[in-house]
Amino acid sequence: MDHANGNITTTVEHKDITAATTAALNYLRTVKVEITDQETYDAAVAAGKEVKGKAKDLEERRKEITVPLDKAKQSVMDLFRPVAERLTDMEGQLKTACIEYEDKKEAERVVEEKRLADIVLKDAEKERKKLEKKAVTQESKGNTEAAEDLRYDAGQVEAAPAPILPPAVNRSKGTSRRLKYYGEVKNFAALPDPYKVKDQAAIDKVGQATKGKQAIPGVEWKTKPIMSMGSR
Repeated sequence: MDHANGNITTTVEHKDITAATTAALNYLRTVKVEITDQETYDAAVAAGKEVKGKAKDLEERRKEITVPLDKAKQSVMDLFRPVAERLTDMEGQLKTACIEYEDKKEAERVVEEKRLADIVLKDAEKERKKLEKKAVTQESKGNTEAAEDLRYDAGQVEAAPAPILPPAVNRSKGTSRRLKYYGEVKNFAALPDPYKVKDQAAIDKVGQATKGKQAIPGVEWKTKPIMSMGSR
């Protein structure tokens, strides 16, 4: 790797490699596996040593190519890793902030929705009492029929449908939110044998697949919201 210019240069003598592999393959075609006597036995042993030697030679040639590539790859990974980790961390912080803001605005929406619903109920109750009062007045005047009509009307008063407020936060295109299920082991001894190693990934996979409906002894299902954001 050329650190000065940031270039990766790897030279592979293709002809040499091809010649080496071809020679090995050609040798394999001459090897006879059938053993019938001491002479062919000795030949097989010698051939085995030769085959192993050629395999060792090829492995050395392979490493001549792959070791520099592995080192170059590691250098590239080390170059990008610090920034990539910071970007991932910042993405997580932004998602957490968005989730917390959504939760806050949703809680406010629920409170406001209840306040408006209470107003509707109080207005209906106020109208019923108003009609009841009129019924009492009519009854005191001897207008029994009118009083009955008013009481009937009072009994028919119903609260208007409670208002349903729209979502407090408008998510941008490509943004979604869902619940991530994960299992929190409360009693390790109660875990079935397959989970005795406390394979958290396996436990969480069951929780996510069944949305927490499949019970696992010793595990309590938990959820946490996760957010997906599209890239530019």
